[in-house]
This record gives sequence, structure tokens and C-alpha cells, in this order.
Amino acid sequence: MFGAMADPPEKDVSDFYFKQLRKIKIGDVTQAGCCSLICTSNEYGWTFVGCNKGVFAFKTSVLHVVDKDETLGAQKNTGDATHLRPILIPTPAPVLDVSLSSDSFTLCACVKDQYLVCLFFDTRGISKQQVAPFCSLTPITDPAVGALSVQWNMGCAEELALSLSNGTLLLLTVARDVNISCKKEKMNASVGESDRSVLLESQRKQLAVGLKDGKVLQLSKTLDVKKSYPCPEELSEPHQVSGLLLAVHLTSLLLCTHTLAPPSPGGMSPCTIPDAADGPCESLGGKAKVV
Repeated sequence: MFGAMADPPEKDVSDFYFKQLRKIKIGDVTQAGCCSLICTSNEYGWTFVGCNKGVFAFKTSVLHVVDKDETLGAQKNTGDATHLRPILIPTPAPVLDVSLSSDSFTLCACVKDQYLVCLFFDTRGISKQQVAPFCSLTPITDPAVGALSVQWNMGCAEELALSLSNGTLLLLTVARDVNISCKKEKMNASVGESDRSVLLESQRKQLAVGLKDGKVLQLSKTLDVKKSYPCPEELSEPHQVSGLLLAVHLTSLLLCTHTLAPPSPGGMSPCTIPDAADGPCESLGGKAKVV
């Protein structure tokens, strides 16, 4: 799955820059335990933001309109969510995570009232105010368990992986209904809450899971461990995997780890998965400060 990372081609970035647009207040601060509260469909131009009331859906292009709205005064003034002309997708509890399938047709919103619930919406009906979920799943009936990571398969729009805070990893299939294709508990029993990041490989053959002890596991479609990559040897302090990212050429994996030492994490150390099946991850050197 993983190969050597080639040197990136030279790019002319002289005309590339970021511009901060006007801030928009979507709602009140949601409850603790959130994963990711925003996702965007570049193909269809929709942005989805999770909040206490549900998920706000609006056209991404409206952000530029609001930024230039003279009725709001100076650019530093914060705008209200009503200026985005959003469509509210109501949920029974505050949203903890929102994510889109690879074809942008299915939106998954994770909420937690008494138990964790995954709600699935067809985005093609949102513009027509059709905002009811077409199916839902309660993956576990334990009020103490939440979602750590929700990742859709980049090569299969009906498949996603759900990592729970008790160390359970679920592989789900979503069509007209949602089914648990495979389940694996106690991914790392020595540390309990283990999966900090999950990445589904684009050709639907395997997936990668980052653990709290700094390891990366390469799993089969039945969630059996195929390979285990230890934490980089030069990282002497205890680390946990905080992010996984597939390289552009789809043969290398970039992961970020951060320290567990008190009083605070302090920084992140980018690493790559090696060619050797049994070798440790390779540190790219340096430590990025978390701000």
C-alpha cells in the first residue's frame, strides 16, 4: 500500500495566497467531543457546518457575497448566519461530526443525545428542503462512548469507517440503509482509547489506522492486521497519531504525531510510512508548533 515519497515538483506560488473573508457566526459553541464540524463539496458548491441545532447547508459562493455586503459595515464586523441563506438540517442533538461521501451525494452527521447516532442524508434533496435522514445507525448503546474519527472511502462512495472512543473500529456500508460490514474491538487494549485517525485506501483493498501509542496499522477489508508500523525511533517521548493523509500519488502515507508528555502536547512531528514492511515510520525532522 505504501511506497517511497518522491520529491514534489517545483510550483510557482507567487500568485497563490489566502484571503480571510468576513467572519460568520453560525451558532453557539457545541458540546465537547467534536471531531470535525465542517465539510465542503467542491463539485456541487455546498458547504455544511454542524452546530447545536443541526447542520447548516449553504452555497459556498455566498461567502464572497457576504464578505462584500456593505450593510454589515467594515470587513472586521462579524456577520450573522442568516446572511448565508442557509438551509437547516435539524438533528435531535448537537452535531459532533459532519462528513461527505466521495461522490458528495451522502452526508453523515454524528450526534450524541443519550447514545451516539449516525444520521445519513441525501444531499441532492437539500435544495428542495428535503432534510430528513434516509437512514441512521446507533453503533453502540454506551452513553460514555463517542466518535473519534469518521472517514469515507475515497474510491467507494458507499463505504466509510467509524472509529469509537472505546477502541472499536467499524466498517459501514451505506446504500438505502446502513449496515455494519465489519467490526473490530479493542484495537489497542493497552491504552484503551486508541484510534486517533483512520484512512480508507482509495482502491478499497485496505485501510490504515493511527493509534494512541504512535503505531500505524495496515488492515485488510476484514479489519485483520496486515502490517504494523512502529512510532519513529528518533521520537523518544511518547507520541500518538493525530492525523493520516494519503500522498497525491497514492503510494505514500503522511502521518502526524504529537507528544503525550505533560503539561501539554506542544507540537507535531510529521512522518512517512517506509517501504520496508517491518521498519518504523520515518520522521521528516523538526517539530511543528501547535498554535
